[in-house]
Amino acid sequence: MAARSSVAAPEPILKASTTLPEARHHDRESSKDDGSNGVHISSATLNSANERIQNRTATGVNSEHGHKFSYIRPMTQHPGRAVSTFFNGLFTIVIGTASLGMSVTFSYVLSNNTTSPLSANPIFDVGQIQLFLSISWLLFLLALANASLGSTVLNFFKDHWIADWDGLNGKTSQFQVQMYAVFAAGLMGALVIGAFVLLTLVVVAYSAIVGWIALGFTAFYGLVIAVAVLHQFPWPWRNNTPRAG
Repeated sequence: MAARSSVAAPEPILKASTTLPEARHHDRESSKDDGSNGVHISSATLNSANERIQNRTATGVNSEHGHKFSYIRPMTQHPGRAVSTFFNGLFTIVIGTASLGMSVTFSYVLSNNTTSPLSANPIFDVGQIQLFLSISWLLFLLALANASLGSTVLNFFKDHWIADWDGLNGKTSQFQVQMYAVFAAGLMGALVIGAFVLLTLVVVAYSAIVGWIALGFTAFYGLVIAVAVLHQFPWPWRNNTPRAG
């Protein structure tokens, strides 16, 4: 009887994992962290977008397209304290400009040492040049006086006029103080621009091209001041009560 050889079935080879339990636990935690990081990043992006929306001004779409003159509110719709600060700065500028203009023109008016124009047919003669300088000195003097008086009165009645401007003392007081502000700004602007116009005419007598160019720029700035004053006027069909924002 032949010996029968038994063939043993191959046993599956089990490969031991070389990953430690701590490492596997760390991998699972890392996979969880990956999802939570995405949630944190999206939340941070959403929060920053909300902050940008909250920081936008109340002008809506207009605030996203830069600064335009048509979006500028008139002075009557700004708070009284901001308008008071503006006029303090305006008075200071006018006082400095008028003082410098007076010092320049006063020496020529007193000395009467104006030389004759070199051209054969001058546009203005010496007498007219002297008259221009005298009137220019007078306008600078009036501008200095009005700015000094306005600055003094504003500092004295500041708190009361701020309340009037904000409408706390009624519509009549609000309209009156707004008219005072528009009149003061228009008067000082007219005096200073008028004085500079006369100085440019003096320059025209000696150097026509330079003088006419200076006169053109002065007229342009005078037109800007006139339009600005008209824009600040408390027209009855417009809301002239300051609003926040």
